This record gives sequence, C-alpha cells and structure tokens, in this order.
Amino acid sequence: MSVLRRTIVALPAITALLVAVPNAAFAAPDQALFVWSGTVDREVFIVVRGRDVNTQGRDANLPSRVRVANGLPRAFGELRVNVEEGRGNVGVIEQPSARNGYQAVIRIQDIRGGTDRYRLAVYWDGDSRNGDLIRGRDDRGRDDRGRDDRGRDDRGRDDRGRDDRSRDDRGRDDRNAGHGVLRWSGRVDDLVEIRIQGRRIEYITRNGARLANVNSDIDGNGLPRRLVDVELVRRDGRGEIDVVQQPNPRNNFTAVIRVYDPRGGAANYDFVARW
Repeated sequence: MSVLRRTIVALPAITALLVAVPNAAFAAPDQALFVWSGTVDREVFIVVRGRDVNTQGRDANLPSRVRVANGLPRAFGELRVNVEEGRGNVGVIEQPSARNGYQAVIRIQDIRGGTDRYRLAVYWDGDSRNGDLIRGRDDRGRDDRGRDDRGRDDRGRDDRGRDDRSRDDRGRDDRNAGHGVLRWSGRVDDLVEIRIQGRRIEYITRNGARLANVNSDIDGNGLPRRLVDVELVRRDGRGEIDVVQQPNPRNNFTAVIRVYDPRGGAANYDFVARW
C-alpha cells in the first residue's frame, strides 16, 4: 500500500487510473539509478538526463565520481536521494518531466567551513513495467527521435497551439536567423532559474523569497530553434550568474540561466544574455 501511495503522489494527473487498477498491477520496487561521491566546499548541482550524470556549479572542479546502474527513464516518476555521507543540505530541486526533457537536478549545499565528503545513492520511484502506458499520455503517436518537436502535448498546453517560429522570428527561416539580446534585472534572494524559449521567458524560484523588481526585454530575434551559444555579460550582482543549459533539440531549444545569491537577504542583479 505504501508503494502505491508514493506512486499516486508522483502522478497526480492519473490518480483515477491507478485507483481503478488492482494494486499488484502497479506495485514496483524503486529503481537504482546511480551512486555519486565527491568533495563539496560550498555547492554543486548534479544534472541527470538518461545515463548522463554531470556535476556543475562552483565546486564542479573538485574530485567526484559516479557509478551509473540505470538511466533515468523518459516516463512519469520521481527522483529520491539517500544521503549516505555528508553533513550539508541535499535535495532534488528539479524533478523529471516531459516539459524539461526528463531532466533532474540535485543540489548539494555544504553549509559549514571547509570541504566535506558526500556520497549519494539515487533512485527513481515509478513503474517501469507500465512506462509505455504512462508515457502514452504525453508522447502518444510520436517517435522518441523527434519527441521534442513533433506533436508535443506539452507544447499544445503551454503555447496554445502556436508556431514557435512564427511568433519568435516573424516567419523567417531559422537558418538565416539574426542575433538576439536579453536584458534582465531583478532582486534575487537565493536561487532562481531563468528559462528562455523563443521570446518567452519564465522564472522558477528554486530557493528563497520570490523574485522582485523584475525587468526583462529581448532585443532583436528570440532564441532560435537551432544550435546557438548563449553568452552572459554581468552588470550587477554579488553572487553567481551562469548559463547552466544551452539550447539544443533535446531540451526543445530552451536556455537556462541560473542566478545564485549566497548571502543573507536579497540583492539586485543585472545582466545581458546574447546569442
């Protein structure tokens, strides 16, 4: 019964379907994904997509290693982390979903002075045996090789059936796309992600108080649906501003900029992103 309860929490959209099916049909043990071990002084982010596990953040250059047992499934589920060693804060700040290309992000914060050793065992709570049934609600009728751009249900829900190219580039061919510039300023308390797709900008407060005094404007063309490099020019801010995800077909050409303010209270940030 406890396994079924966890599954229902992870899958709010299909709760009625799970209740209507006998418990045994959906009961499945947690799937071990990988074990990560490394040294952290202040903070790292562990980004997971499939069998790729990348260490990012300010301490990414410190020694670390990962042993992968299984890839993160492209299906509904929830990441769970067992901290086997380490004194700081560890949490999943981004769970996998169709919208983010089934990517997960784990954050490790070492809150004391000096470095410490961490060891994490990471699991996926889901039902691998019924993955095709569950995925069919998001990915119905499309090939995984084109799952970012062909018939996405997510795009229809988020963008009300719009054509990204027509909205972002005024009907032009992306192969001849020009450059674009995002000018952004705001007041950040702890950790915020800024997501750019075409001319659309979204904000996700990962930790701390909500954003305040936000001003953003895109000059020129929106982020094109082709491979480009997003570069940053800092104008103001006492913490860190980093591009943690460059646009590519796997993430539906979405760039992610992460603003991290490590001190107490909020502070003003101002930057320019170019592509």
